[in-house]
Amino acid sequence: MATKKWGKEPFMEAFFKNSGNKHKSWGAFHKAMNAESKKATGGTIDELRLALRCGSINRYLREAKMKEWNFPPRPKKTPPKPPSVADIAKRIVGEKPTGG
Repeated sequence: MATKKWGKEPFMEAFFKNSGNKHKSWGAFHKAMNAESKKATGGTIDELRLALRCGSINRYLREAKMKEWNFPPRPKKTPPKPPSVADIAKRIVGEKPTGG
């Protein structure tokens, strides 16, 4: 079954309902908005799309000189640190890499 598009007005209603201090973490906010998405469209909303849509709504609210709708920040995902030349060399020669 194909999912419906989550229109601007129903998205904004769900966003406003879940904005403010209602959720302590991004995960809780995303979970609540995901449930709203399932009700509205039959499908889910991924974290990036949710963050982008909420950011876009807030940009338009700022431009209209209206108060933004707060939501918990999405945690930054930092890529793993690549191994250093020394770590690679130690692995090749059979030594244990140093911590970190």
